[in-house]
Amino acid sequence: MSTVTGNYFDGFYAKPHPVTAHLRPDGWTLEFADGSTKEFPRAAIRLDDRLAHLPRLARFRDGTSFESAPDEAIDLWQAARPAARINAVVHFLESYDRIAAVATVVVVLFAVLVFQFGLPRLAASVARSIPDDLDRSLGEVSLSSLNRMLGATSSLDFDQRGRVDAQLARVLRPGESTPSLHFRQIGAIANAFALPGDHLIVTDALVGLLEDDELAAVLAHELTHLEHRHAEQSILHSSSTLLLVAALTGDLSTLTGFAASLPIVLLQKGYSRDLERAADAGAAHRLHDAGIPAEAFVRALEKLDAQVPEGARLYSYLNTHPDTAERIQTMNTAPASESEAEP
Repeated sequence: MSTVTGNYFDGFYAKPHPVTAHLRPDGWTLEFADGSTKEFPRAAIRLDDRLAHLPRLARFRDGTSFESAPDEAIDLWQAARPAARINAVVHFLESYDRIAAVATVVVVLFAVLVFQFGLPRLAASVARSIPDDLDRSLGEVSLSSLNRMLGATSSLDFDQRGRVDAQLARVLRPGESTPSLHFRQIGAIANAFALPGDHLIVTDALVGLLEDDELAAVLAHELTHLEHRHAEQSILHSSSTLLLVAALTGDLSTLTGFAASLPIVLLQKGYSRDLERAADAGAAHRLHDAGIPAEAFVRALEKLDAQVPEGARLYSYLNTHPDTAERIQTMNTAPASESEAEP
């Protein structure tokens, strides 16, 4: 039998009572200064994990506790418990500053790698598995939310809308379904963005700003967002919990709760830079197939960039996109196959 000295706390007052703990395999006996004792069977004792050189605390089932300096006798008594090996390893790691520092760095690097590479790839995989019916529902929720925020007004006449239809047809692939075009007047904002369920939103200002080839280039970019379900990926990536639940259980029903906020997120922040790069590469392929020079997309970007007031540039939608010079380089060095553009 081993003995350990320490302080006993009765659970009502903070005053410590000096005691000697007699450790037996089947339990402890606490001996007080006045000679009285208290018995605690092994099942009634819960030891907190040892943390380096901090005081050791034993909690008893009746709400009382015993605190002592770290003691090998307690470690030996605990060794027979199932979690003893794990606790010993944790204590060893926490007892050496260099090991703890290295472990911290490893954990941080692992977290960065997961968020930088793991979650985007998982989001892409889950987004591709979304059933078409659910994807259409996501689009309806997103479109309804957009209409509540901005209304459904547009001043474009029949010919102007027909011009957009014609440019969209130029960059569609043979046999590819035509997405639903929705025209909106959002002040002087020249923009276009894709929503789930094959919906393309085009603002009046964009139609007035761009020439035909430039407009076709922007639509090619948005078609790539639709093709690879980048909006759905953005919803999933924005909530790690939602993404993991969807990946592990296949339950995607909660996605609709996030779809309502998607239009405002796309207007304010756009997609991640990686998704924008992928859409740029996809647009380059579509333009090449349609016989439209890649410079048309470059001109469109320059015109869009010029529309943003200098003071507001840091908060603009274009700020989330890669640098314009980088995007020009992307258009000139697009991958040899379309599959390479997919994130």
